[in-house]
Formats: sequence, C-alpha cells, structure tokens
Amino acid sequence: MDVIKQTDWAALLRDATAGDAFAQSYVGTIYAEGALGPDGAMLVRRSRITAKKWLLKSAEQSCPSGQLALSNLLSDVDCNDSDFPAAITWAKRALAQGEASAAHNLACIYRDMRKPSSAFRYFKRAVEMGSDDDLLDCALCYLTGYGVAQNFVLAAECLERVRACNSERVTRATHESALYWSAVINLLELAGSKRSVTNARQLLERANVDDDHAQANELLCLIGKTPQAAQKKKPARQAGRAGGTS
Repeated sequence: MDVIKQTDWAALLRDATAGDAFAQSYVGTIYAEGALGPDGAMLVRRSRITAKKWLLKSAEQSCPSGQLALSNLLSDVDCNDSDFPAAITWAKRALAQGEASAAHNLACIYRDMRKPSSAFRYFKRAVEMGSDDDLLDCALCYLTGYGVAQNFVLAAECLERVRACNSERVTRATHESALYWSAVINLLELAGSKRSVTNARQLLERANVDDDHAQANELLCLIGKTPQAAQKKKPARQAGRAGGTS
C-alpha cells in the first residue's frame, strides 16, 4: 500500500480532474490498492469502482500506464467484476505503444483462460521486449510442454539465461526459482547432460540461501546438504533447548 502526503494527494486529484492522463492513471492505481498517510492512518480507502472510473479516463486518452493498470484491474480472477475480453483489449492497446509489461499481463490472462499456446506466445513476446523475468515462465512452458512442444534443452537454456542476470534484471524470487528448476533438470538428466548431485546441491543451496525456498529445502533434505549448510540452524536449535530447561 502506497504512502502519500495529503498535499500530494490533493495535487494529484487536482491534476487528474483537470484531465491529466498520467495523474488519472496514478489516482486510479491508488484507489485500486488504497493508500496511507505518513502517520500510518488510512488516507485513501480502496475502491475498485472509483479506481475503474479513473483508469478508464486515463486509458481512453491512450495513456499506456492507464491502459495496463485497467487491464490488470479487469483481469483480477478473485473479483466478481473481472472482464477478460476488456482486459485483453486494453493490454493490447498498451502493448501497441511499447509497454512490455502488457505482454506479460496478456500471457497471464490467457493462462487464466486456459489458453496455453496464447499464454506462451506472450511470455515469449515479453522476453523479446526485454523482460528477463519472463524467461522463467518460458522455461517452465518448455519444461512441461505448456503451450509449446516440450523441449528440455530450451528449458535449461532459458534457466541459464535467468541465472546469468543480475539483480537489476530479474527479481530474487525469479533467480532462486531458476536455480531450483536447473537443479531438478540436472537431477533428472532431462537436458542431456550427466547428472551431478554435487552441482544440483550447489544450485539448491543457492536457491535456499535465506532458508525461504521450501521446495529446494525438501530436495536438499533428500540428497543431503553440505556440512556448512547443515550447520546453519544448529545454534538456534541449541538455544531453544537451553531455554526449555531453564
């Protein structure tokens, strides 16, 4: 939830009311999520109806950010007023103006609509437009044959590209997932390379470096952690036992 000053919110509303398309997009986005004041008190209460009104004003002025935000709002599967056809229309308009995130949004919409080939096509389009995070989605499509012919080698190549990206190109979650799935492919010898438990272990431990990747941890428990990784939690467990006997 955003934090915004009352004076900034008033100025933003003033600009939006005057017809500024970007301000309308920002106002709509804030209404979609709600916002707090600097003191932590609720400043703008969430309202999908009001959000939709402002985003539609922005989108109709051909503002890409407004079109994309409106598409996101309308494609929310957890809401009763979701509208996939309209969401697709607005995302495609944003995409036509070069909004790379719109390709990802279209992929997710088609995935939710159970249209795998269309989903894969737009995940790939997002990658072509510079979204390295979508390489992970492409890798999983190749790995599972979702919307494209199953190809373990291409899946491994996509994952390797994700792993080569720095933190400015992909999120930490995407990077850790790429490490995990690379280890799975290695252990199952899916991409033609020889299985190496040692290499897989290293990948899994990097994926689980903060002890927050449950699937990687499960595989590590199965194949065995390195001594250093196995020792990580011992001090905490010892402290807990000491506390229980005091």
